[in-house]
Amino acid sequence: MLVGGTSGLGYALVRLLHTGTCASGNTPYAIARQCPSGTGWLIGLLMGGVIVALIGTAIAGVGLAFPGGLAFTGVGAAALYVGITGAGNAGGTSAGYSVGITFLVMGLLYLASSISSWRDSRDDTTPKLSATGLSQMIAATAPKPLDTTKLPGDEPPKQGG
Repeated sequence: MLVGGTSGLGYALVRLLHTGTCASGNTPYAIARQCPSGTGWLIGLLMGGVIVALIGTAIAGVGLAFPGGLAFTGVGAAALYVGITGAGNAGGTSAGYSVGITFLVMGLLYLASSISSWRDSRDDTTPKLSATGLSQMIAATAPKPLDTTKLPGDEPPKQGG
């Protein structure tokens, strides 16, 4: 679901950015460029892709850091692709460059942070083979000494009853 939702989101984004600026419907102003047929479906695919990707992330149980970084990087790369290849489409080209560069940088930073965090968490659980680590492991697993200040027979008998 995560991969499918992100793929749908990326496909719809590329197609919408290639379309550029447009408008449709009954408006009080003159529409310079009508939206092509299927634009509504692409907008639905874009929004649905976000929702499906989030549900897939929740089901996978991998947290949001790594999938979020992948999604931002993928969307940024797709938008930058449109900015580069969208010649003659001023709205799509400028949006492709601005969204693409911003999302690509954010995604790569997010990915680097999540990978670094994942590596650090792995290092915390990996046992260290050193004198200090060995003595800490022995101390943690050794039986605790008995508290000899209070033995079970030392309490005075209860009166009454």
